[in-house]
Amino acid sequence: MLWLAIHFPRLPLEIFSDASSEPAVVLENNRVLLRNQAAQASGITLGTTLATAHSIVPGLKHKHRAPVAELRKLTTLADTLYRFSSYVSLQPPDCILLEIGASLKLFGSSTQLREQVVVLCHELGHQAVVREAQTPWAAIALARSGQQTLAQVSLADAGLELAGIKADVVERFANMGIYTLGPLLNMSAKSLGRRFGKPLLTYLAQLTGDLPDPRVATSPAA
Repeated sequence: MLWLAIHFPRLPLEIFSDASSEPAVVLENNRVLLRNQAAQASGITLGTTLATAHSIVPGLKHKHRAPVAELRKLTTLADTLYRFSSYVSLQPPDCILLEIGASLKLFGSSTQLREQVVVLCHELGHQAVVREAQTPWAAIALARSGQQTLAQVSLADAGLELAGIKADVVERFANMGIYTLGPLLNMSAKSLGRRFGKPLLTYLAQLTGDLPDPRVATSPAA
């Protein structure tokens, strides 16, 4: 199987139709999670508190992150992407997976398919980063990080939290000077399991294809 992951890095902002021209931000825990170009040009930085952001741009538009609306939009996008594959799976909060191995004859090549996916997402008002890989987690890690190889993927972008791995695991690796997947792929599984638990071992085995990673396909809306 060949998986294409489509990552929507700005989805929490893009779901708000009025967040395009005037300075606007999306907040999480009362800090700026995402900003539009106008807000960026005004000097608002990511992680800024709402109070600070308003002091920079008094008329700033702000919205609090809306996970339910994001999932609804992700589902709608998945319905649209069925034109590229009959096997579409959601990976909330910001990724869609397509199994494209069976679609290559129709689209000519994976490159042409990827290009068409990006164009369609752009026409629908969404920035999309796409990557393909032999396993779902590998495709997701590459798409979320924007990297070309797994060894380069930052642990913060690898989707560990989506696989049920606790946030403190990334912090512990950082304390060891490990920030990317590369070193983990070369470490002893026995040692990793003893120190960091089974969920990490399962993730890494599914990432590399040593364990199956069955994905639930969505059904297109009637």
